[in-house]
Amino acid sequence: MLNVNAVSPYVRAALTSTLRPGLVFKERALFDYELIWFISSGFTLLMNEKTYETKQGDIILIPPGVNHTIVVPPDSSPLHAHIHFDVTYTPSSELSYVSYKNLADFTEEERRCVQPDFFGGELEYPFLNVSNRKVFLSLVEDVIRTYHNKPVLYQLICKEQMTALLRMIIRDNISELRSFAHEEPDFISSVKSFIDANFLNSRFNLDDLSEQFHYNKFYLVKKFRSTYGVSLIKYCNSLRSEYAKKKLEEGLSPSRVGDLLGFPDIYSFSRFFKMQCGQSPSAYLRELRGKQTP
Repeated sequence: MLNVNAVSPYVRAALTSTLRPGLVFKERALFDYELIWFISSGFTLLMNEKTYETKQGDIILIPPGVNHTIVVPPDSSPLHAHIHFDVTYTPSSELSYVSYKNLADFTEEERRCVQPDFFGGELEYPFLNVSNRKVFLSLVEDVIRTYHNKPVLYQLICKEQMTALLRMIIRDNISELRSFAHEEPDFISSVKSFIDANFLNSRFNLDDLSEQFHYNKFYLVKKFRSTYGVSLIKYCNSLRSEYAKKKLEEGLSPSRVGDLLGFPDIYSFSRFFKMQCGQSPSAYLRELRGKQTP
C-alpha cells in the first residue's frame, strides 16, 4: 500500500508548450515525474522497450529514472500541458532540474537526485485514467497558472493543487484502494451496457469506448476481463455471432444477416461466422434444417 502520509509535492516546472514537427528527444531520464496532457495531437513515446502512441486528450505520467525517447510526427505540432514534480519534497528537490541526459551518463551526484518511484510498481505507466476529467484538467491549468504568476506563497498553493491531482491519480489508478474499488462495478457494468447497445455497429471499436468513458483502451480491456472473465473483444464478437445465428434461424439469408451486422460483403461475414462458430453460415443452415427434418 502506498505511504500517502509521505506526499508533499514540489513543482519544478509547469507550462503549456508546442513541440515542433519532427522533433526527437533522444533517450533521456528525468529526476522527477512529468505529467502531460495532450491538448492537441500527440507523439510517440518509447519507454521500457515498448512503444506508445499518444493522441489528443490523453494524459500520461513519465516516472523518474527511466530512459525514454519522444518522437514528434513530421506533420504534427502537439500542444501539451506538462508539469515536472516530485511527489515528496527532499533536500535535493530545489537543486534538481529538467534532465535531457541518458541515465547512463548521470554522475553519482545526479543519480542521488533521482526521485524514487513513489508508486512502487502499483501504477501502470504511462497512460493515466481519470474519472472526472473536468476537475482534473482544471487543476492542471491551475498549477500552470499559479507557477507562472507566482503569487505570494505560490509554493504552498502549487503544493495544495498538486496534492489534489495526486489524490485523483491514486484514486483512479490504484485498483486496490477501497474508494476506487467501490466505483468499479458501476463503471464496468456501464461499459458492458454500452457494448450491448452498440455491438451491431460495424465501426464500433475500442477507441469509441475510450472516448465514451474517458479511460485508456488498454485499461478498459484489462478491467473488463478481470470483472467478467472474458476479453472485451471476445465478448463483443460473441454477441455478434449469437445475433447472426438467431437471424439465420429466423429465416434470413446469410447475405442479409451480414448486411445487418455491417459486413461489406458475404465473404467477410462468412469468414467471421466460421471463426466464431466453427462452420460457415451455409453449413450452419444445413445442420439446422437436418435437425428440423423428422
